[in-house]
Amino acid sequence: MSTISSSSTMRLVACLWVMLHVLPQGVITFFPSRLSGVDIGDGTLTHADITEVGILKAVASNFEANPRPNSTLAAGDLTQMKNITTRKLFQAYYGEGVSETRFQDTITSIINANNQVNLNLFNVSAWHCNGETIREANQKMMNLREQAIAVLSQSNTNFDQARNLIGQFLHILQMFYSNTNWIEFSGAVPYYSLGIRNKPLLGQAPPVMDACVSCGGELDKMCEDNIIVDGKILTSGYRSGQDAVKPHKHHSISNTGKCSHGGPLDDTSSSVAALGGINKDSTLGSLSPHSHLHQAAAQAAIEHTTYFFDDEEYGIRGIIGIKKFNELFQLKPEASVVFVIDYSGSMKEDIAAVSSVIRATLEKPVNYILSLFSDPLSKSRVYLTDDGNDALRYLDEISISGGEDCPEYAMDGLMNALTVCNYNIDVFVFTDASAKDAPLHVAVLSLAALKNVHLQFILTGDCGFWNKPTGEDLYRTLATATGGSVYFTNKDGIATVVDIIKESLTPSVTIAKSSISASDVNVTFPVDQTILQATIKIVTLDRNTPVYILGELDKMCEDNMIVDGKILTSGYRSGQDAVKPHKHHSISNTGKCSHGGPLDDTSSSVAALGGINKDSTLGSLSPHSHLHQAAAQAAIEHTTYFFDDEEYGIRGIIGIKKFNELFQLKPEASVVFVIDYSGSMKEDIAAVSSVIRATLEKPVNYILSLFSDPLSKSRVYLTDDGNDALRYLDEISISGGEDCPEYAMDGLMNGEEHHCVMLIT
Repeated sequence: MSTISSSSTMRLVACLWVMLHVLPQGVITFFPSRLSGVDIGDGTLTHADITEVGILKAVASNFEANPRPNSTLAAGDLTQMKNITTRKLFQAYYGEGVSETRFQDTITSIINANNQVNLNLFNVSAWHCNGETIREANQKMMNLREQAIAVLSQSNTNFDQARNLIGQFLHILQMFYSNTNWIEFSGAVPYYSLGIRNKPLLGQAPPVMDACVSCGGELDKMCEDNIIVDGKILTSGYRSGQDAVKPHKHHSISNTGKCSHGGPLDDTSSSVAALGGINKDSTLGSLSPHSHLHQAAAQAAIEHTTYFFDDEEYGIRGIIGIKKFNELFQLKPEASVVFVIDYSGSMKEDIAAVSSVIRATLEKPVNYILSLFSDPLSKSRVYLTDDGNDALRYLDEISISGGEDCPEYAMDGLMNALTVCNYNIDVFVFTDASAKDAPLHVAVLSLAALKNVHLQFILTGDCGFWNKPTGEDLYRTLATATGGSVYFTNKDGIATVVDIIKESLTPSVTIAKSSISASDVNVTFPVDQTILQATIKIVTLDRNTPVYILGELDKMCEDNMIVDGKILTSGYRSGQDAVKPHKHHSISNTGKCSHGGPLDDTSSSVAALGGINKDSTLGSLSPHSHLHQAAAQAAIEHTTYFFDDEEYGIRGIIGIKKFNELFQLKPEASVVFVIDYSGSMKEDIAAVSSVIRATLEKPVNYILSLFSDPLSKSRVYLTDDGNDALRYLDEISISGGEDCPEYAMDGLMNGEEHHCVMLIT
């Protein structure tokens, strides 16, 4: 019997699958959000959960303190709402028909800023209250809170900057409850003194004081009671990879030391005393040694998050006022109207047009942003107001001058507007000049994309610059990239464009948008009973007035097929190799069928118009949507027939064994051996037989890939019968091998497709 040393011991495993919980490197406290494919435990609350619920509770309190006229809401109706969401909160306060999307966007931006700390600063302990850096963390919180209040107190408030600062503040705040010993000795009670200047802070364990006793792993002691410092002294866990390094005490010499964060990503918890950890990140003990306190930590973090916004004395709402608080969270169902205006000497008519738009909105709840630009750069300015008359006064008082050299600082005007505007809006740019700061357009495009802003350009002149990349071409590039448009007109025609702008201020959705060649072409777009009003905008590149006829097809597509029921046909679709025979729709109303739908150009340009596809239940996508369910049911039944029919089905043709293998229906392991069967391998092959005998009572597939020299001796044998595999090995003719090198790689290649391979040579 041969002897195998411990360094080369082979454990014969039949395709052993090891499932790993792979966690992001930066996860060092409450998890940022739900991680796809990673189990963080039932009932675990993430940073996203804690932040959103905390904000919702604060906004609910704000709504109850400021009821709408004739409101029937009672105290607690909102603040005690079960399973609160932005949608439920807005419905309860405003009723149906008011979108919560902008409110949800602000919450998301704060959550993103919170989680960004994990990504960018995970190695700095003080950002997470780790490594007994609680004093430093508290100082950061005070600074962030005061910076956020300062930004929110400015007249032209940069709300994005404020939300970013608030998200960072909340990250440290929430870390405190997961990573320190506060919850262990205080329970689910918030520590409201955190982050407020001149508020007392409990003492922190000195460097020489041991804070924990070893626990977990192979030790008898559970980690539930491993903290040994007095309840009036704060401590927190050290974590590997961060700048606060755990003082080294070898666990074989001492069972006490500083606490570790703990969990699979913290090396200190298994190498430096005290072993174990104290984090409360999740409800899983494998991730969080103090998982039993996760709910208490999360609840304290939620209540403190709410307190940060809602406390009467120290809360953000009380400090900045109700108006700014509503703007911070975009709580008012208002439109934002943003104008970026060139106010050089030639823009008198354009500014009058802007005033006309504002007058049309005086009866509506609107926020106005007026970003002015000219030349020099120092003349740029931004004005924000929610009072239309105030906006009109501001425009009336503008001193219009300059502009003799034509190029103006248009990109600076756009950047100023984009910095302070809300998400998901249109921005209207009025100018008759090219951009003097064209290279800034990259930053403009980036910020517009981030905020999902559509740039609409109203150009009322050319001043000789439009053929340059800094003029009309630049504006078209920005408009196209952001889903906007370019309207080129003259000073006399600006009133027509203004009418389009006024109409666009009504909440709407774009059904279809496309570019077409300047020729006689028919364009169709879907309209159903859900559309109460439709606006069609036609903008030409050559600045000529388009000629068009708006019509409506009388015939519904439900009965548009005219072939006999015994003859098959199908729809042609644009972009495919089978081209629909051309018959102009103005000459004939019959022709080959089209596929139909908004992506099929043949359905709107070549007779017969319309289509026959049954892809969906939406008439706007599928002309025969009324037959979708019938088509889907027939497809399901035919799919089943393909596999299951007794005469023509795959199962009947290939047999039950192959059918089971096709779908891997048997609960079997696969054991794959790649075996050198040259002359010296008699004992090795006997060892393989021994393994097979040990599996005879189990459902196993055996794959035997044999190799030797020459290459022609390579072969593969597959069977699910262990006795058959043993017979095959017994019949092997063992020979050759005198020159030692064999075709091992060929044997491996033959077995590799079966994934789990053991090479024996």
